[in-house]
Amino acid sequence: MLAETQDDQKLLNSIDKIELDEGLFRLKDAMFKAPRKISVDRAKLAVESWKETEGEDIEIRRARLFQKIVEGVPIAIYDFDIIVAGKQSTWWSADLCG
Repeated sequence: MLAETQDDQKLLNSIDKIELDEGLFRLKDAMFKAPRKISVDRAKLAVESWKETEGEDIEIRRARLFQKIVEGVPIAIYDFDIIVAGKQSTWWSADLCG
């Protein structure tokens, strides 16, 4: 276990040494400056989905939950985005799918 911890620490140290280009620096800066928010819309969609799929296989329920969130949560795209994905309209969300 100790060896894993030392290896993990070495990996984290090497990651910390990576120099970011301007776009990634701006993204990191924006992420740390943004207030953490929870998406109420996403939570409502999750509750709706769990109710709608009650009694179904868990894999189907999770797939339908994912579909409902992907289709129901607005996508925000910012000028510093390198990869466009389904981030919350509140920009940064502490909420997790499922």
